[in-house]
Parts: sequence; C-alpha cells; structure tokens
Amino acid sequence: MRLLYLLAAVAIATDAAAARQLEGHLPGLIFTPQRIKRIKRERERQTPRWSNFEERLRTVPDSPERGFELALYTAVTGEEFHPGESDKWALAHPCEHRQVALIRNVGQAESVSAPSDTSCSPTQAGPIVRLRDQLFEHPDSPPSETQFLNALRSTPLDNAKELYAAAEYLTAAKTLHISDPRQSASQFFNSLPVQFLLSLEPQQVDHPDWQTHVAALALVALDPNSDSAQFLQ
Repeated sequence: MRLLYLLAAVAIATDAAAARQLEGHLPGLIFTPQRIKRIKRERERQTPRWSNFEERLRTVPDSPERGFELALYTAVTGEEFHPGESDKWALAHPCEHRQVALIRNVGQAESVSAPSDTSCSPTQAGPIVRLRDQLFEHPDSPPSETQFLNALRSTPLDNAKELYAAAEYLTAAKTLHISDPRQSASQFFNSLPVQFLLSLEPQQVDHPDWQTHVAALALVALDPNSDSAQFLQ
C-alpha cells in the first residue's frame, strides 16, 4: 500500500484518459496531468516502482486500495487492467467513496451513482477523510473552506492518515479550480510541514511508519519550494 501512495504523492495517448485529462475535459482530482506524465515516464522506462505496481495489480486482487490501483492504471495507460474490472469493482464497493470517485474520474463506472448517506454503514473515518470523500464524490458542491480549515486545525498533527487526506483534498481543490484554503490561511500552511515534523516522537522521526512517511511526502509535494517543506524533506 505504501507503494501506491508513493506513486500518487511523489509522481505522485494515444492514452485516451490521460489525453482527455491534459485537454482539460476531465477533472484530475489527485491524478493531475503533471503526476500522470511523470508516472508515464516510469512506465516507459519500466522502473522498479512501476514494475512493482503492475505486479501488485496481478497478485493482490483483494487489495484494500484496489479501486485506486485500477483507476491509476487506467489514467496512465488509457486502458483498463482487465476489461470491465473497474466497473465491477465500483458496483461491488459503492461505499468506498474516494476510490469509486477516482474510477469515475478516469472514465470508468459511469453507471455507478453516489450512494445516499443512509446506504453505507458508519465508519471510523475522521473529519478530514469525510470532507475529502465529499469533495471527490461531489466536486460541484464542495465543502466550504471554513469547514476544511476548522477540521484541519482541530486534528492532531501526528494523525498521518488525516494529514494525507488533507493533502489529497488540497490537490483536488487546486485541480478542480475551486476555493483553495491555502490562499486564506497561507501562514498556517507554510508552517504545517515543520509543525507536523515537530509533533512526532523522536523514534517516529528516525523510523517513520509508512503512513507517516507518505503523509510527509504528500505535504512536501503540495509546495516543494517552501522552506518548511524543504526542511521536512
């Protein structure tokens, strides 16, 4: 799973889906044209990261991030890993809001409608995860900037899962050309990477788990030129 998030955070067409995205006909969410271009180069060079990703697609069909994997493969190659698999996966997992939205985003599962709030069992997802899923699912009616900022400011900075969701939210907000909370709270976001680092215990800094690692990389990717991000990196 770490590999998948690294692809999204660091990298993270004849390719039809990528071409439509580059032309601006398809909202990118986290699959931005720049990231897709970088991952396409990895595919062309058959780097270990891309080879490991393809191997995962072949050997881990029950991955908890299967929808993400299928959507990323389609976004990069312009075709499905297996014809019809994305649609079947989305129909079988309607409550995986984020992953179904990513599949729909690259042109698959168009027949899958967003489930109502009552059709899915309650989850333990935090407030930022829920807001990110709401944005991915309904980009035409995004959460308010105030909602997002309040949720982020009240979230413990060592909560790597929520911070990664915040990075995905901010990436999608920029791609979709909707209100970007960073514009109205620039000082907060400029210091966020360093504050995240300072919130960690020494052993977490020396030996971060994969979630902490990818959350850090995602924060750096939001603004790699800022002093705070470079210090974290």
